[in-house]
Amino acid sequence: MESQGENMEAETRLSRWLTKSLLWRLKYISNSNFLIVASIVVGIITAFAAIVLKLGVHYLQYLTGLVAQMQSVKFVYIVLPLCGITITFLIIKYFSKGKLEKGLGSVIYDISWHEGRVK
Repeated sequence: MESQGENMEAETRLSRWLTKSLLWRLKYISNSNFLIVASIVVGIITAFAAIVLKLGVHYLQYLTGLVAQMQSVKFVYIVLPLCGITITFLIIKYFSKGKLEKGLGSVIYDISWHEGRVK
C-alpha cells in the first residue's frame, strides 16, 4: 500500500515533468504548430479507440451468435440488451451524476461561463 508521502512525491515529480514539458513547448513550438500536432495525436488516439470498439462489438456479436446456437430459447437476445441498458443507466447515474446533456450548446455554455471547465 502506498503511503501518503510516496503519493505526494509522485505528484511532485509529475508536476515538475509537466512544468518542464510546458516550458520546452513554449520555447520550441509555436501555438499554431502545437495545435496541429495535438489535433493529429487526438485523431490517432480516436482512430485506435474506434478500432477497439468496432472489434469489441464484432467479438460480442460472434459470442452472442454462439450462445444463441446452443440455446433452444434465444434468451440471449433479450438479456444482452437489458444488460446494455442497465450499464448505460449506471454510467449516467454515477459518472455523469445524473446530468446528461447533448449537443454543442452545453459545451459552449460551460466554456464561456465556467472558465473553460466542461462538467
